Amino acid sequence: MTDWEGSKENMQPLKSGRKAAALSAQFGTEAPGLTERMKQLKEERQGIEEYIEKYDGPDPLGNWVKYVDWIRNSYPSNGPESDLIPVLEKATRLFKDDPRYKNDVRYLRLWISYADSCRDPTDIFNFLRNKEICQDMALFYEGWAVCLERQRKFKDADETYQLGINRSAQPLERLRRNYTSFQGRMAARIKRDADNGLYDVTDAAVGVNTQLDENGRPALNRITKKEANQSHRPTGPLRKPAGSSQSTIKSSTSRPASSTNNFQIFVDPSLDSGSSRGSAATAAVPDTGAAGSVVVWNDLAGDSERVKENNDRASTWNNPLKSQAAKAKKQQQQQQQIGRA
Repeated sequence: MTDWEGSKENMQPLKSGRKAAALSAQFGTEAPGLTERMKQLKEERQGIEEYIEKYDGPDPLGNWVKYVDWIRNSYPSNGPESDLIPVLEKATRLFKDDPRYKNDVRYLRLWISYADSCRDPTDIFNFLRNKEICQDMALFYEGWAVCLERQRKFKDADETYQLGINRSAQPLERLRRNYTSFQGRMAARIKRDADNGLYDVTDAAVGVNTQLDENGRPALNRITKKEANQSHRPTGPLRKPAGSSQSTIKSSTSRPASSTNNFQIFVDPSLDSGSSRGSAATAAVPDTGAAGSVVVWNDLAGDSERVKENNDRASTWNNPLKSQAAKAKKQQQQQQQIGRA
């Protein structure tokens, strides 16, 4: 058993792995104390930042890539003391208008690392799409599709894979393999839901077209376990869901709109009703402003600014004992006033 085994639960895994010698130096029995270690890291960080600031060579991005790698190796727990997100925010925005890195895979990896660290990465990929950054790389579409799949936006993820393939993003074969794996996961999920009798799902959940076929049966109509295992799916008329009557289905589909109902749902005419706004396919359409002018996305707010409505301002908690004492005192005073009267 190595001398850093007792601290491994605090370490965030890296795809490239971690060096055992570096972990032993930080968490081993002969490693310096926490205070001394933090002081040492602070001095190293200042040296790196000074070097980056004074650098005047041909590849400033390379220094930021090394800086991010140093943070990941020096702060295995990836806690707030690492300042990884602020560094990624600064590095990604510093070169957003630099033509040298428009198609640099290192720059794209920084953006994807930043997206993985944020609570909602949707705006990040939309920003990259608007700025035409690394749009010919398969990694862009793979990273976006993975984020959409994590959010259970399977239809958007499917459209993102298709857009990358249609654009012949490189390496194309790897993108196609990942898309095939995604389709396999979706097929397995549908079959698993069918086996459990949970096939009544929406197109937003599985990313499958729900339009009626020529026989009137929707693609996501409820089917039995036996039908799900067959090579050919039934295409008969629409079957009513369990627990509902035929009259209920008929009234819900053929009932005319009431003229006395004044409640109206707003529909944005600039958006296609059948499109999904979270995928790369819809983000490919330029944003338009007044008189059809194209809106340019010049900058992207930081993660804390984009989700600041979810951060409550700290306030003093109410003291329940104090409130009860004040209430009891008030009741006592009222009783005394009644007794005097």
